Amino acid sequence: MSGQRPQDAAAARRLGEALRGLQRSSGRTLRALETQVRISDSSLSRYFRGETVPPWPVVRDLCRALGADPSVYRALWEAADRSRPDDPAPAAPPPKP
Repeated sequence: MSGQRPQDAAAARRLGEALRGLQRSSGRTLRALETQVRISDSSLSRYFRGETVPPWPVVRDLCRALGADPSVYRALWEAADRSRPDDPAPAAPPPKP
């Protein structure tokens, strides 16, 4: 996670910990989950450690596979999603004639 701001890294870890907690409480192995959501166990492991932020559809599918309401995890994902700009750039004013 080099080059990542500390708050982004912390948000990614929080999301990963929440997803890992779901997986552990379900009693499902990474291999079993891999088969159901069609994501490699190595990718799942990176997501659960907070090293990589999964795309929202992956978080949604993981939550559903683990019997959780995805909407509960949306805010965690939004905080961790590094691809979203912090502040959208303002639109440039139109040129004067």
